[in-house]
Amino acid sequence: MTETLCRVEVDRSSGFPVAHIAGEVDISNVEHIEAELAAIAGREPLFVVDLTHTDYFDSAGIRMLFGLATRFKTRRQELRVVAPEDAIVRRLLEITDFVSVVPVHTTIEEGLAGR
Repeated sequence: MTETLCRVEVDRSSGFPVAHIAGEVDISNVEHIEAELAAIAGREPLFVVDLTHTDYFDSAGIRMLFGLATRFKTRRQELRVVAPEDAIVRRLLEITDFVSVVPVHTTIEEGLAGR
């Protein structure tokens, strides 16, 4: 569990960890969230970050995702992100071109497809 602005919950029912981030991700809590996500992912071949219930996501959150993407690539792990098409966070991922680095899906089911 992260600070009060944000909650990270993990679901492993699909066989792979899916980290659901709910609340706000900003400079005040991003380091804690990043460490928590890295620990959850471990050496799993696939890790999904679900931003469906993320209300606020600033540049620190974008930097965190790019950092995770780099870490996962060097470890030969696959990172996928879920963000609904109408969500502000989805627009940020598109503007920063994160979508060209990591697959961004509309639903968790899509994020887990092909595994």
